[in-house]
Amino acid sequence: MLTPTGQITKNFSWHEILHSDTAVKYGIVNQPNSKQIDNVIALCVNMLQPLRDKLGNPIRVTSGFRCPELNAHKDIGGAPGSQHTRGEAVDIKVDSMTTQELFEFVISSGIVFDQAIQEYNDWVHLSYTTRRPNRQKAIYAIRTKSGRVRYTSFSKNNKNK
Repeated sequence: MLTPTGQITKNFSWHEILHSDTAVKYGIVNQPNSKQIDNVIALCVNMLQPLRDKLGNPIRVTSGFRCPELNAHKDIGGAPGSQHTRGEAVDIKVDSMTTQELFEFVISSGIVFDQAIQEYNDWVHLSYTTRRPNRQKAIYAIRTKSGRVRYTSFSKNNKNK
């Protein structure tokens, strides 16, 4: 199977969705199969590009598709069964916005998403699925002093975590 190349949508390329510095450093082939390719296309067409169009600013993908080997690597530490491994998730930043501003923009944008997770006040994890209805689930991920991750549902009462 060949690695997909070129543009997925007007503003998103296969390179930025598949690229991983960790994969390059450790020689991991981050290659999606045909179902994962379909999922990445659905994610970009139905969620990521519409979000980019509404924002009017570039979106930086910090992590996109991850093959299971890459997801499990000690430098990544992805959750088993992560939507990244199915081609259904990306971690993003927008240089002109704080993580909180981006998170709240996504929630209020009307864009269909499965999960929006404001992770550690560092990036926003977004997912989109075709396996079931998308949940529009907005969550904060916070690392406790003991190093564990605590998840809290977003509400107007607990914003700016």
